[in-house]
Amino acid sequence: MPTSTLLNNRYRILKVIGESSFEKTFLAEDTLHPHNQRCIVKHLQASLYNERTDAQLKANTLREAKVLATVSNSHSQIPTLHTYLTEQSLFYLVYEWTEGTLLSKVKPLPWTEEKATSFVVSLLGALSHLHKNNLIHQNLNPDNIIIRHADQQPYLIYFGDAEALVNRAGLNPSNSGAAVMVKTRGFISPEQAMGRPVSA
Repeated sequence: MPTSTLLNNRYRILKVIGESSFEKTFLAEDTLHPHNQRCIVKHLQASLYNERTDAQLKANTLREAKVLATVSNSHSQIPTLHTYLTEQSLFYLVYEWTEGTLLSKVKPLPWTEEKATSFVVSLLGALSHLHKNNLIHQNLNPDNIIIRHADQQPYLIYFGDAEALVNRAGLNPSNSGAAVMVKTRGFISPEQAMGRPVSA
């Protein structure tokens, strides 16, 4: 999607900020907001669509959007899902954007024990909220956590939603037919590595 594209006659795409086999993530602005508020647009890659999978992906995306909307609107450390939309038969999720620094980019390190403990306790509150709503993050690592500038609190920015949708539809971009495991080397938990992620 080229920059300056106006999605749904509302969201102007500014730049690409992330890309995987499953999705592309854009920074955008809401042109109907009085201050052109920025937001995040996630787009399921076009390569996932075909006649066999369109209906399945649409149903799964809508179901996922409803779950994420419930969870995100009730916790301050999880980005609010603004809307789910389709355009030209492609599916999009629009999230709240927050200003902050990726944990992987935060300096100086190491932190004091007191600071590290406070950070982990705060982050566990957000994860506990997900678990109570039967969601597992599945890709918790320093590139998926922002230290929010406004209050220095950890803020989760990625939920593996695209991968979850692909798995539920029985798809795989490589056409291997195998389930896709969301993982980051060095951070994946043992139970997830075995294909049995749990709320732990």
